[in-house]
Amino acid sequence: RKMAFSSRRRNYMLVRHRKDGLIEFFRKMLNHSFVLNLVEETAPQTWKHFEELVEEHIKDPVNSRLKHLVSTVGTFFTPLPLCEAYLEYDAHYHISRRKYVSISFDDVRHILNLAQVKASCKQIGLLSFDGDQTLYSDGKNFNDEDLAMYIIAFLQNGTYITLTTAAGYGLDAAKYEVRVQYLLDAFKKASLPEDVVSKFYVLGGECNYLLQCNKNYKLSPVTDWSPKETGTIDQTIVKRLIDTAEKSLRTTINELCLNARILRKERAVGLIHGGILENSESGMQGSLSLRREVLDESCLRVMEDLRKQNFKIPYCAFNGGSDVWVDVGNKRVGVSTLQDLLNVPPEACIHVGDQMYETGNDIAARSCCPTIWISNPTETKYILKAMLSYIGLRESPIPKTTKGFNNE
Repeated sequence: RKMAFSSRRRNYMLVRHRKDGLIEFFRKMLNHSFVLNLVEETAPQTWKHFEELVEEHIKDPVNSRLKHLVSTVGTFFTPLPLCEAYLEYDAHYHISRRKYVSISFDDVRHILNLAQVKASCKQIGLLSFDGDQTLYSDGKNFNDEDLAMYIIAFLQNGTYITLTTAAGYGLDAAKYEVRVQYLLDAFKKASLPEDVVSKFYVLGGECNYLLQCNKNYKLSPVTDWSPKETGTIDQTIVKRLIDTAEKSLRTTINELCLNARILRKERAVGLIHGGILENSESGMQGSLSLRREVLDESCLRVMEDLRKQNFKIPYCAFNGGSDVWVDVGNKRVGVSTLQDLLNVPPEACIHVGDQMYETGNDIAARSCCPTIWISNPTETKYILKAMLSYIGLRESPIPKTTKGFNNE
């Protein structure tokens, strides 16, 4: 029987918003070698072929073979030494010797991360980090001594660092400082001079607010910050976008009987947990937390409602893990404007984040610089450790560890 359009749409979205086309393509191609028990013999050559596809796509992103094979593939800013990265990863984790479990999504993700680190570390000028689940646990504050040491090593090496976060407190420096006070204190303990600490920025509200560390190890608002595409946008357009998003989120709360409420800010609106006890008589769900499924549903609904309005300004709708937010602008706008301000070319910048799915807010940065897809702050530490090692900063004050590229 012919499937109704609405059913096809639901089934398509159910799969699509939690997958990555490029990683799935690589994984499926490598699975043939696993089935034939030829991984050790053929996998390196397969990764070498992937390298060639990437280089071809860089030269012609519209007509490349990779574009035809993976329609959702984005921009590559550097060639990727994928075979070299695979061999290094396999030497540590021996995935080619597995008999019952083929290469996984996370295996491919880690290899792509390692390849990007190898390609970019020698020229890195700007490192951009998501906040929650990247530099600190979701909803928590920065508190990791090792990670602070790594960031200090990069700052001392002349690299700009920015915390690019969805958290939007306007230009209220004190509220951002709460999130990164441990790191600011580490700058002070290390007696970093002004010309070093001034390379640390906080980019709040995706792209809307910029603050810079000063000689007193405090954050100072950059009052003349004007993100391109959104900095001078008509406020009536901003209001219409936020109004549309708020209406969509309220409708979702009512239709799904969510224990949630709306929080509206100057350039953002969010659906957050209601903070009340479960009322079994009302049929309300999500009394302790909002389930991932309803967060994704809320996010996809608001994305569709905004798409129908055909807004011409950049915006971001994303599932934050425990809430859903819609912001004016996105991380592409923020990071690319900061690149212009600091005179850092896209290929010399890396954005590190955990929200790379369609319903995440880090995915927007893929179109303005290379990205590293991590799943928690521990992975962030391993990535930074690898980068520092590759650029020859082994003598910097970094604690020794025998662990590898992930948290296994």
